[in-house]
Amino acid sequence: MDPKGTVAVFTAVAKTAPSSPDTVDTVNRLRDSVVPDATKGTDLTVFAGGQTAGYIDLAARISDKLPQMILIVVGLSFVVLLMAFRSVLLPLKAAAANLLSVGAAYGVVTFVFQEGHGAELIGLDGSVPIASYVPLLMFAILFGLSMDY
Repeated sequence: MDPKGTVAVFTAVAKTAPSSPDTVDTVNRLRDSVVPDATKGTDLTVFAGGQTAGYIDLAARISDKLPQMILIVVGLSFVVLLMAFRSVLLPLKAAAANLLSVGAAYGVVTFVFQEGHGAELIGLDGSVPIASYVPLLMFAILFGLSMDY
């Protein structure tokens, strides 16, 4: 409690790992039902925050916007290549190749890190969660490399 008695901070520690689906479900349940039911009829404002909740929010925002961002980037590159080479086939082939290479890279990362296949070959004990921003960064890097021809 703060000295004026207007702000209180409560700490809740999950029994599961921060990246566990059970932890995500706990945070969402707190936000969607537990807190609203507990504060119904009051003028209290409650926020569920912290590092884990922040990562959950970041993952949700990135997963919502990633397909749109990929479509915009591939679409704009299609237009630029269309204007530069005055050909429809070349931009289509470049867009398809970019999407296939990004999809393959996502598959390999998922296979090794999230599923744990061959993880011991790179010094990991097993599967590890993939941070929510990794697919976004991978797309940016892979697209930049593919356009460097």
